[in-house]
Amino acid sequence: MVNLFNLDTDKEAADIRATVSGPLRTALTVANNKPLRLVSKFGVDATSVKGWSNTDLKFTFPLADSLTLQQVDVQARSKIVNAVLPRTPLDKPIESGNFDLAINSKGLSLSGDATISETPVKLIWIEPFGADRKFIRRYELRGRMEPTAQKQLLGLPSFAPYVTGPVDLDFSLIERLNGNKEVAAKISLKETALEMPEFGWRKKPGVVGVAWVSLVSFSDGATDIQSIDVQAPGLRGKAAIRFDRMNKFLSAKLEKIVLGRSDFGGVISVSQSGGYDVRLMGKSLDVVPLLAQADDADRSTMPQLNLTTKFEIVWFDQDVPVHNVSGTLEHDGEFWNQASLTGCLLYTSDAA
Repeated sequence: MVNLFNLDTDKEAADIRATVSGPLRTALTVANNKPLRLVSKFGVDATSVKGWSNTDLKFTFPLADSLTLQQVDVQARSKIVNAVLPRTPLDKPIESGNFDLAINSKGLSLSGDATISETPVKLIWIEPFGADRKFIRRYELRGRMEPTAQKQLLGLPSFAPYVTGPVDLDFSLIERLNGNKEVAAKISLKETALEMPEFGWRKKPGVVGVAWVSLVSFSDGATDIQSIDVQAPGLRGKAAIRFDRMNKFLSAKLEKIVLGRSDFGGVISVSQSGGYDVRLMGKSLDVVPLLAQADDADRSTMPQLNLTTKFEIVWFDQDVPVHNVSGTLEHDGEFWNQASLTGCLLYTSDAA
């Protein structure tokens, strides 16, 4: 331990430094002693952690008869090996953690490799402290998420049969002071199977695909996916989606969908009957795969919907397009049972 006293200035101060090498619990307990409480304020129980650390501690404060906590500058920097943090604000235990950790009176910063929900990840955790902070905490996480981790670690519902298999995730999460959570993510879909049976499209594992997502999870539980942009061979899609506080779908705005011969946008919302009201419009729509499913009710994955359309070109047949198509259709979950469409067929003559 080193004690330095600056006594040759108008503002006399103490500078105390120490190095602690040993169990992580010891280092965090020291940093959490009264009146500092530099660990418990971040949701970490210093007595429950495991691992080994080498920690440099520094305390600087003025030599005065009356000393407040705000006048004490505390800094702790640690190299942590094989850490186990059972209780953290992540709501998931952190295991096998090898971190660089910095704690001071302004906040906490932790970065390194760990295992969360049996998933190896690279983790950055920043938590500011003070009245001038702009957010509660920020996480950055990278790793491969198998389907189990997608549910247990990320809390995502199953998107089968549309999305199945692992994803490589690089995302950041910010918890705001008002209780909202903001997420920005880049998702590699190379090893993921993607399927849109309604359009006869599928991406096999091993084929390159990527998605970018930005969303806000509100304090009442509702979620707005403000943007989801997906690119894969034969697919380009950009949309915004809203869910209620029970994670039920409310609406979607399809800004741009390019899939095979289809190129369109539209709006989807929940209908009063429990199905969907869908408005689609754009340059083209290929409904040949939809009609093929309608011929086999056992294979149909179409929900109940009311569809309003307006397209320059629609393919009802593999080879013959219909132009300037507009109208309405109804699907009861098994069959297309009502349709009112107008359009025109253009014929050309090969005669000389």
